[in-house]
Amino acid sequence: MIVSHSWLAEHYNDPDLIILDSRGSVAYSYAHIPRSQPLGVEKVVTTTDSGANLVLEPENACKPV
Repeated sequence: MIVSHSWLAEHYNDPDLIILDSRGSVAYSYAHIPRSQPLGVEKVVTTTDSGANLVLEPENACKPV
């Protein structure tokens, strides 16, 4: 679920909240929301020839990262 910054601020201390950071690992290592977890997008997607689009490969769609 994608939420607004105001929703996140309101629910941030919910013990059941899991925050996933869908950016790449370099961006995550530089800065991220405290308590967030990296999604590991590099492990499940490939780029097109132009490099502009991320494409989820079917064999990786349900693969744990």
